[in-house]
Amino acid sequence: MKRTDEVFGMSNDILPDSYVDRGALDEELAKLLLISNDSQQGAN
Repeated sequence: MKRTDEVFGMSNDILPDSYVDRGALDEELAKLLLISNDSQQGAN
């Protein structure tokens, strides 16, 4: 079992167990938020 600082600790290196490859999720989320906001604006 790993210690919490091996997963969540502060380091100058990327800790392999805490790394998340988000790929293009930030762009997809921004698109969805924009679409959601636009549809709410039209409902008023």
